[in-house]
Amino acid sequence: MAPIQLLSTDFDGTILDWGLSVESATPFFDLVGDWQKKGLIWAINTGRSIPQLEDALRDPRFPIQPDYIITQERAVHRRGRDAWEDFGDWNVRCYEAHLRLNAEAAAIYRKLGSHVSRNAGLTLQQTDDFIEGIISRNEAQMDETEAYLLTLQPELPHLSWQRNSIYLRFSHIDYHKGSALIELSRLLGIGRDATFAAGDNYNDLPMLDGLAARWNACPVNAVAAVKVAVQKAGGYIGSEVAGLGIAEALRACPWKIEE
Repeated sequence: MAPIQLLSTDFDGTILDWGLSVESATPFFDLVGDWQKKGLIWAINTGRSIPQLEDALRDPRFPIQPDYIITQERAVHRRGRDAWEDFGDWNVRCYEAHLRLNAEAAAIYRKLGSHVSRNAGLTLQQTDDFIEGIISRNEAQMDETEAYLLTLQPELPHLSWQRNSIYLRFSHIDYHKGSALIELSRLLGIGRDATFAAGDNYNDLPMLDGLAARWNACPVNAVAAVKVAVQKAGGYIGSEVAGLGIAEALRACPWKIEE
């Protein structure tokens, strides 16, 4: 079996645990940096925006850089001469789909606005173009809000959302970390059998179900739902946190690049 060619990892909680030092992820950086020299393509697949991710990557203690990035859980970018740029027409299609979704979901968003106004601690995020998502005061409040959203979802079945702790981002059901990874794989000409995906939180679930990547992993700090998904897909649950656990999983992969 051919070795891994494409590695897709979440960022926060999967590579870096901000309760620890950046240096705690050194085993991950060392391994992936060595594999990049041997042809591995590394994509960070994150809920962060480009500026938010770049802020972290500029840390001088961050020794290697990704080859591609997937931001806000759906936008696919490649490194340009001076900046990250759209890769293919996926991002245009994604943007247009979300414009249509935003218009179609107007009635649902009005109900959601009323819900937010009745619940202190909830914040509705929006831009000129979109209702973006919600931030809650704590996990329990987000659990309640997500339960409420599930009662509204039958009104618009292609309205979905991605959650990470107290943060929730609305999305079209066809656009998420998993579908974006499949698109990146297609553009690169790399199949599922040569793809490895790793994550730790709810918004990582779409890329950890075995459809986008043959080998899946999570660190020990992953939420229970992620551990269940990884186990179900025949993946690897690390015994260490964040990058330490993912380095462990990479070394355990039957299709690893030989060191």
